Amino acid sequence: MEIKLLLVLFAFAGSALSQRISCDYELRTINGQQHYTCYMNIDNPTGWNNFTQVEGFHFPGLNNVFVTAIIRNTANSSTTNIPEIICSQFPHVTYIDYSYLDLQEISENAFRGCRNLDWLRLYNNRISQFPENLFFYNRHLRYLDLEGNALTTLPENIFVSQLALETLDLSRNPITTFPNGVFRNLFNLRDLYLRAANLPTLNTRWFQNLFNLLDLDLSFNQNLTSVPDDAFYNLISLETLYLARTSLRTFNHRWFENSKHIRHLFMYGNQLTTIPSQALVNSPELLTVDFGNNLIQDISPNAFDNLANLAILSLERNAISRIHTQWFMDKPDLEAVYLDFNSIPAIPVGTFAEANNLRDLGLWNNRIRTINRNSFGNLNNLRTLDLDGNGINSVDERFLRELTNLFYFYFSDNGCANNMFFDFGGDLENNIREFSTCITNFGFTSERTTEAGSGYIFTRGYHPGMHVEINSATEVRIALTPFDVVWNPMLEIVFSRETIRIVRNQVTDVAVVPNIRTFLPAAGNRFRISWFRQVVSVFDGNDEFPFIAYTMEDWVPINFMGLRSERSQGFWFLEPIEIPQAN
Repeated sequence: MEIKLLLVLFAFAGSALSQRISCDYELRTINGQQHYTCYMNIDNPTGWNNFTQVEGFHFPGLNNVFVTAIIRNTANSSTTNIPEIICSQFPHVTYIDYSYLDLQEISENAFRGCRNLDWLRLYNNRISQFPENLFFYNRHLRYLDLEGNALTTLPENIFVSQLALETLDLSRNPITTFPNGVFRNLFNLRDLYLRAANLPTLNTRWFQNLFNLLDLDLSFNQNLTSVPDDAFYNLISLETLYLARTSLRTFNHRWFENSKHIRHLFMYGNQLTTIPSQALVNSPELLTVDFGNNLIQDISPNAFDNLANLAILSLERNAISRIHTQWFMDKPDLEAVYLDFNSIPAIPVGTFAEANNLRDLGLWNNRIRTINRNSFGNLNNLRTLDLDGNGINSVDERFLRELTNLFYFYFSDNGCANNMFFDFGGDLENNIREFSTCITNFGFTSERTTEAGSGYIFTRGYHPGMHVEINSATEVRIALTPFDVVWNPMLEIVFSRETIRIVRNQVTDVAVVPNIRTFLPAAGNRFRISWFRQVVSVFDGNDEFPFIAYTMEDWVPINFMGLRSERSQGFWFLEPIEIPQAN
């Protein structure tokens, strides 16, 4: 029996001896302040909490009372808990970094002796829960990083003493919910990170008292499917919101009814399909809006109204097939627009006419066929232009000659040219020669203006059809005729607010379809009208199938198109579906 007892005592003593805490002491500047620092080595894999000393050799005249920062040595350290001796030995510590220690639990008194603690990081451990009074004595805490643990919720009173807290990071925890009042005393919180949690929805009461919050990150909550109308209503100081990479399907303009000072909104990588009218009208200070990588097909013409300070607009990787000029109006500071990887068939005349400070424009991988100078305003500030992968077949020479300050110009995988340029404006004349075919092809395009109340004006129509871009506030008519006069027999295609019709001999409707956002008054509309083997077909943009068609029994060749806008001015741009072979 005595031998067995000695063996147990020996094993116990050996275990205690193998678990130790030591410091390499040094002077270090952290966050701009000089600290006498304990670079801590802790070997405590079984969670021992009865340590009696912290080993190490001090600078002359100094001891543990002078230590103000503790940083773990991750190469040689591991502990499943935080021994209470640390805060009792270092009562004046203000900075603690316990990252990557394999922590699994923390006792209620772990930080009780660290009453001057200002900065605490528990990043990338395995902590699944906290005692409710863990931070009760840490009233000076300003920065708290709990990212990368195993928390699923928090005690309601865990932050009851943290009135000074400015930054709280709870990212990468499988948190599904919070008690309603968990953040109620964080009146001075500036930054709240809830990135990559497991939240299925938000609760308005979580953010009720966060009047001074500037930054909120909710991105990568991939189960987040709903956000209440008033979720952010009390965040009256909010400047940056990350609501990206969630499962949100609908944009709600009421989220931002009280967000008058928000400057940066990131909603990329969701499942949004539409952006409604005046979506952000209550947030006039916005500088950055990012709706990239969604499923957006429809954006209201006035979705971005009242954003006079907007500098960056990202709409890349969606399913946008129509650009509205109004998106870019009254935005004198707009510098970057990204529309890459959409289905845009054309840049309507006047689209960027007011974007005179544009520096970066991305239109990579769309379906654009023609670049018209009149789609743009001042081009002197443009530095980067990406038109790769569009199939562009004609370019206005006037456009190229105004790119005097353009540096990066990407024009690969297009129909009339295939190149990329660095310092395009620096060798303008030689670089323009690379576009000789594009410039020649542009000669087959035409621009026309029709006045209210006037008759048809005629332009050449090339077989097998034409792309037609039209902007008019009211009904427009297109006549197909063998002569440059109105002559029977003939067809008219009539675009009105209610219907789109094909009319024979000026009186007989031979085909009628409802206008379901196909023709939008006062917007850039683009259609493809073809005539082949007695069939006249009308397509929306570059769609594969026509939305209206008519087969003529007594076919006559079509050589001209008549253009007419009876009750308002109309602006037209036309280009052949195929460049004539004579070219």
